[in-house]
Amino acid sequence: MYINLLIPDCVFYLIIDPTLRWESNEEAQDVNIDQEKKSIYEPTVPYLKEKYGIPNWEVHGLWFGVRGTASPSLVNFFKNYNLKRNDLKELCLTVLKDTLHIIHRHLYS
Repeated sequence: MYINLLIPDCVFYLIIDPTLRWESNEEAQDVNIDQEKKSIYEPTVPYLKEKYGIPNWEVHGLWFGVRGTASPSLVNFFKNYNLKRNDLKELCLTVLKDTLHIIHRHLYS
């Protein structure tokens, strides 16, 4: 899943792929997910430039841990784009609630 944000009169456009994965002991898991998503979506940028006539695109893979963890790159993304910290908190709580709901359904259905 990716989110393609087209905002009129914007200097650049974002392709955002929020990813939910279990936390692991892997070093820099968030950086690896970002690189993985860039390898998938950056090849589409020339097509998007041509189709929409928009020259500047950025691709971001944002990792949410399924236990509601906010990765360092996710926190930095919110800071860099001046997004509200409370929105990040709400997103992380939603991820945690949804994960628990999925596990419950899996175990008791």
